[in-house]
Amino acid sequence: MQAVLKDIEGFKEWYAERQAGLKNDPLARFFHRFRNINHHIGENIVNSGSMRQGNFIKWFFCPVADIQTVPEEDVEKVCKAYFVQLLELVYQCYQSFGPHIDAQQYFTAENFGRTGKTIDDADEEITGIRGWTEVPGIEEERRWEMLRKSVLGCEINQIFEEYLGKTVNII
Repeated sequence: MQAVLKDIEGFKEWYAERQAGLKNDPLARFFHRFRNINHHIGENIVNSGSMRQGNFIKWFFCPVADIQTVPEEDVEKVCKAYFVQLLELVYQCYQSFGPHIDAQQYFTAENFGRTGKTIDDADEEITGIRGWTEVPGIEEERRWEMLRKSVLGCEINQIFEEYLGKTVNII
């Protein structure tokens, strides 16, 4: 996210706020420490399990010298909670910077108007031909809709829906 959007106006400030929030979040701090220990030292703190009915095993984090406090919940529950937390961050990014990362939010009259571009510029970006969608009797709003239908949008909307109960607004 940071590598791709770093040059977008307003992103550095937006991201700095989220980074500060992550640094103050116990779960995010735990996973940051866990990654560093696992990646740089090679120590795996997932090494305790318990059997349940039906041969279902739950794994747990175990304290080590470098990480003495670990979550009490099982690994699956903790990982899912962290995944949802990071997914919310990605969702917020789509909401705040959508036109830069989502073609369906990019190809709108409003977005192109901000830079003085027109529907013909959008036609040319997608097809290489100015006026490609210009058909007698078709209004410009419909032309924008046709262009948006020809490009991929947010390809993780189903994940947002499943875990957050939200979807990126497609215009």
